[in-house]
Amino acid sequence: MKGNRHLSLEVKLPPYPVTVSADPIRIAQVLRNLVENAVRYTNTGHVQVLVEAFVNRHGAVDSAASALERRTAEATAAPSGDGLVRFVVRDTGPGLPTHASDRLKSAAVPFESSSDGSGIGLFVIRDVLQQLGGNVDIQTRGPSDREGQGTTFTVSIPAQQVQNATPLAYSDESFESLNVLVVDDLPEVRDSLCEVTRHLGHACQAVGSATEARPLLASTQFDAVLIDLEMPDTDGRALATEVRQGDGVNAASMLILISAAENQATGQAWPFDGFLQKPIDGPALARLIGSPPKPHALSASV
Repeated sequence: MKGNRHLSLEVKLPPYPVTVSADPIRIAQVLRNLVENAVRYTNTGHVQVLVEAFVNRHGAVDSAASALERRTAEATAAPSGDGLVRFVVRDTGPGLPTHASDRLKSAAVPFESSSDGSGIGLFVIRDVLQQLGGNVDIQTRGPSDREGQGTTFTVSIPAQQVQNATPLAYSDESFESLNVLVVDDLPEVRDSLCEVTRHLGHACQAVGSATEARPLLASTQFDAVLIDLEMPDTDGRALATEVRQGDGVNAASMLILISAAENQATGQAWPFDGFLQKPIDGPALARLIGSPPKPHALSASV
């Protein structure tokens, strides 16, 4: 139940684990925006998230029923295979309007922001999928459909399946370093956050206000932007809204709210992609932006 709405969230996973090499941060960004939009516009019924089994490059789905055959083939085959990660988000809402569906599927159709930011949410999904080389199929059902009204989004993203994966199979060579910007008015917080970010293997720049951030955000693409909520000139939410509603290079970047107060609800809602509460330690930041395996623990906090 959400508020006074009778709404359930259902998550269905494959019956067995599948390990793939892909971009978890951007995939999570797409999934988060799809689920948030589905929950926002569905007043009753359910929102379902279905993660399908890995689809190999020949179109066959990896099946638990052929586990013996897979193990036999793995003994002589290459350690990984090209294919697709596919997940489905299905809701019982009013359905996606045709013009919104066109915006999401076509890079040639411009976006227009709605009052609640839903148009920008679709833009983020579209732009990130383009970066991933993925695509989305959209099916809208009317009230007379036997499954009931609603929308089904099926997202397919290229990935490589990793066979016989163990925690040691992940190496620095497969780690993608991100470009991160920190916006916070306290110098000690900026310095500490940059230190922790670099310790995680990412590049980091830091500025002390929205005024200083704007030229950088206009000229440089960042994978993630950590924005303090309470700043003297322009607060973090206002800056994040500017970035999302603009047509700049960071409109689809991951925007993370940072605050000393508990603002989880704000950080998980548009225009943000996540929330970190100060003091921020290395593991908490790593869960959002990732890190390569390290032989020692991350203990710094800011």
